[in-house]
Amino acid sequence: MPGYRAESDLERAVATKPALLEGLRWGKPRKGHPEGSVGRHVADLLHRLDRADENSDSRYEPAGRRVSLDVDAVQRARSDEATARHASPDEATARRASPDEGAARRADFRLIALVHDSFKYQVRDWRPKRGENHHAMRARRFAERFTDDERLLSTIELHDRPYAIWRRLRRTGRVEEEQLETMLANLPDFDLFLHFVELDGSAEGKAQEPVAWLRDELSRRGMETGAKRF
Repeated sequence: MPGYRAESDLERAVATKPALLEGLRWGKPRKGHPEGSVGRHVADLLHRLDRADENSDSRYEPAGRRVSLDVDAVQRARSDEATARHASPDEATARRASPDEGAARRADFRLIALVHDSFKYQVRDWRPKRGENHHAMRARRFAERFTDDERLLSTIELHDRPYAIWRRLRRTGRVEEEQLETMLANLPDFDLFLHFVELDGSAEGKAQEPVAWLRDELSRRGMETGAKRF
């Protein structure tokens, strides 16, 4: 990938696997992905993450710097996330801006971006593209070899689900409430999920309506979505 450099031991281990590398090479320019290969799409997302970090008042990590993650600090930051959901706005802002959590969050986004679309080449076109034959589930199965962090795994598995629900809404005129509620119930870190969906949806060629619809649906349910980051 253009300009790619791993920023953690976990990312480095994942990025050197032949199965992932083959997936990054896969793809030609097509609707929603004018850049062509999955690798170019991932490189674009990483660049957008860098720019967001650079422009944010509470950036996760300055763009262009190599991150050397302190494992204990990362674990502390992640264990605090559930508490942060119930904190006052000022407390939550302080936590989001903390260097330890910022480094952990950046590492999360990078790992998800690296894996999320990289197993489209393994999808069997003659079978229904669902369950174990969906590219996102295949990506999750690969990621399970390296982590048991359900926040990361569920975001990888479900990252395309909002778009699928939105497409059915466009076709049928109604929201599949059960599908949406099931998706939300299976997300241990909704903030991570929503912001990655926004990052993925910010890429060139992607329609913006599905992300805007998701935010509207969540607001209608009384869920706090926070500021749009990407």
